Amino acid sequence: MIAGIAGFLMAALQVASYGPQDGEVYEPPFLVPIGLLLALEVFHRRMANKRLAWERASIDGPVRKIGPSPWTVVFIHQLAFYAILHYGWNRIIQVDLGLGDMFFLPAVGLILPWFAMHASALYHRWRVDEGQRIQPWPLASYFKFNYRVFIVPLLPCLIFSITTWLATHGETRFLMAAYPSLELLISLGFTVLIVTFSPFLVRLALGSQSMPPGPMRTRFEEIAKRGNFRFLDIRVAQTHNRVVNAMFVGVLGRLRYVFLTDAILTRLSEEDLAGVFAHEMGHSKRGHILLNMAMFLGLSLFMHVSIDPDPLAESSWALIFLYPFFIFFIFSPVAKAFESEADTFAGETLGDEGPIKRSLETLGRLYPKRLKDGGLVHPSIENRIHFLGLYFKEPALAQMFRARMRRVKTIIVVFLVVPLFMWLNTLPYEFQVGALRAGAMEAASTDDGDRAAALMVEFKDELDGGIVDPGYMIHATLWQTRAIQALKEEDFSEAGLMVKEMRRHRDDYTTPIFTYNTSILSAYLAAATGDWPRLQRERRRAEVELDEVEALAPGDPQIEDEKRDIQLLTAIEIMARRLGALPPAVFPQDLPRGEGPEMDFLRSLDRSLSAGDSVDSAALEVEKLQAGWKRAALGQLKNLLRPNTNPRK
Repeated sequence: MIAGIAGFLMAALQVASYGPQDGEVYEPPFLVPIGLLLALEVFHRRMANKRLAWERASIDGPVRKIGPSPWTVVFIHQLAFYAILHYGWNRIIQVDLGLGDMFFLPAVGLILPWFAMHASALYHRWRVDEGQRIQPWPLASYFKFNYRVFIVPLLPCLIFSITTWLATHGETRFLMAAYPSLELLISLGFTVLIVTFSPFLVRLALGSQSMPPGPMRTRFEEIAKRGNFRFLDIRVAQTHNRVVNAMFVGVLGRLRYVFLTDAILTRLSEEDLAGVFAHEMGHSKRGHILLNMAMFLGLSLFMHVSIDPDPLAESSWALIFLYPFFIFFIFSPVAKAFESEADTFAGETLGDEGPIKRSLETLGRLYPKRLKDGGLVHPSIENRIHFLGLYFKEPALAQMFRARMRRVKTIIVVFLVVPLFMWLNTLPYEFQVGALRAGAMEAASTDDGDRAAALMVEFKDELDGGIVDPGYMIHATLWQTRAIQALKEEDFSEAGLMVKEMRRHRDDYTTPIFTYNTSILSAYLAAATGDWPRLQRERRRAEVELDEVEALAPGDPQIEDEKRDIQLLTAIEIMARRLGALPPAVFPQDLPRGEGPEMDFLRSLDRSLSAGDSVDSAALEVEKLQAGWKRAALGQLKNLLRPNTNPRK
């Protein structure tokens, strides 16, 4: 179950990182996804058949079970799921089926292949685990239980979908990008709601029933009253007597449930169950849930203030290593210490460590592997039993452990407070530049050069040195937006000022998009003003830099438009060379293919020059073209012509 939830979360992260432009599509489009799912089905079946054969052989003697662990299967599923996304599934869902702009539906559609491969693995695991039992778990009930548990991680995925939707749609996308803390606050707000009402979520996931009145429930209520532990209900989760577990969920007394599985109620004595209940109560009374939340909140705040959100920035790569490091080297040791503290609380509350020790011994008999091997959050059962014995026999050791836990909790509080203070310290600056950043992005999205010019006047002091602008992202956004409009309006003086600023800071940009925009806008301006040598240099730079941009967003329709503009610039350069404005080419080029009135003009001019006709009548009505840098560039070519002459004569 834990491996399944972990696999689901990793699959959800893969879905979140994929866009409709990523990957490749083969025809027919469903070929690769279906082929991979069938290959996994064959893999699961073969592994199950081998395990069944080993089970039968073990009747005559011990046979070593060889096969992939659940975590290995999760890893294989992730590789297969990545391949399914990469080879077209994301584009099928988001583009072909038209779900890309809908809320939450793209995420559901994209993750369906993972659910299919997980269903295949569950079925064949059921064949192995239940095939030898006298009373097997009914398949429908088995699937129902294993899929209902995904209700728990589904809401965090829904939160991510909400924040992603807000960050990419409507006016909110500018606010979310302009105020990075806004996304953090929205996520934290939803997280608080989920944690607060998580007992009802878990109740829905486990399909539990209220524990009926009786001696056992009365004993639990007495223990809770003794420890001032309030809860809404004690509930029993039906697992067909398979899962031995217990937990409490909730941080508020009136919104807290204690869950016990049917298997733990039947396999442990009443006295030992009292130890289990006291252990779960210890997690609450010692504040472990709130402390765990504080650790993760501290990590989130630290990443927010320390790591550049730009995916190309070097610091962003730290995310790949920081989170696993935190889980294995910070969270895991603390969680194991919390388990030991809950064990000691149970012994102290009951006045006897026997019940909790005997319950651990029973778990060791049921799950022999856990005797010596601990997990991510639990020490090994042998270590827990050994520590309990020492704790209640040696008062000095107990005192040292309590002092150690006080230090751990103090460190956790510091781990939260320090990044919280760092974050609060960044807010004044964020508010200062947020309006400017939001306005710049909104102006850029609509090519509103007037808005960009107004912002440059309104925030002149900030832009002249009052703000820190890493990579000159705000400046370059305003410059290029104003330059684009000036080129459209044939205001080449204003465009020249903006492009000059962009070129001056070309080496400061941290993203190839701004570098490319600098080169292509310089080429537009050079063509429009007849600066043919600069056109040649900037056009060639833009051609190389566009390849770097395309590597970041393969298949983006905007890139195809940029390629057509570069083709037009290439054609203009060729014609300028033929008209003598540039040195003749060593290897003369033909005009590139292209569409549009500008290319029609150039082809007509090329035919007239090649045929030796008079060029002043060769469809040179430039004034009829739409105003902008293209019309101006063709006008510059026309100015190179001598009336009623052909340069080739």
